[in-house]
Amino acid sequence: MDTTAAAGSFSTSIGTDSGSAATISTGGLTKDKTLDLSGPCSDANGVSKVEVYDGATLLGNATISGNSWSYTTGSLSDGSHSFTAKVIDNAGNSTTTAAVTATVDTLADEPSLTAVIHAEDGTAVDAVTWPLAALTP
Repeated sequence: MDTTAAAGSFSTSIGTDSGSAATISTGGLTKDKTLDLSGPCSDANGVSKVEVYDGATLLGNATISGNSWSYTTGSLSDGSHSFTAKVIDNAGNSTTTAAVTATVDTLADEPSLTAVIHAEDGTAVDAVTWPLAALTP
């Protein structure tokens, strides 16, 4: 009887398809709403499935190939995400990985123009800022 939990973990590199880098490290920031998650998994009697979670929410089952798994998320909301994987062997034993985190932020900083108003002695007395989008004809 197999009572030994399957082994599994997360890669600390998270794949993205937008932004300046193809990957971010755990804890990183990305503008990409869909992330590529992966890691190794193994068990002497075989791994039956790997479930991927964002917090307590089951996102879905990963694809298993050899001794590794991979999963591409659906569209994620802006904010912090904490991903874990539950590796389940053919006997039903399971282990849950340590979490990896990523923050999705698709709201770009809006460029703006600031004009500073100076008194005759050179001291700044006021400033006015306009978003550049408001200045477009």
